[in-house]
Amino acid sequence: MNPSAKAPRKATGSQPPVQTPGKAERGTQGDPAGRKPTLWERVRLALMSVVLFLWIAALVALAILTS
Repeated sequence: MNPSAKAPRKATGSQPPVQTPGKAERGTQGDPAGRKPTLWERVRLALMSVVLFLWIAALVALAILTS
């Protein structure tokens, strides 16, 4: 095989697929607003997760202690 026959195959293989997300969509698949969450939003989400975990742990402990 001559090298000129390999060149088009290599060039087409290096192109990105058509389904690549655009600039506005990159990294924000779960966010309906189409933007990354701010630092405050990430901290608030983490705090809410911790509070929810503590509430569930307290309810489980209360159920164990009262049984």
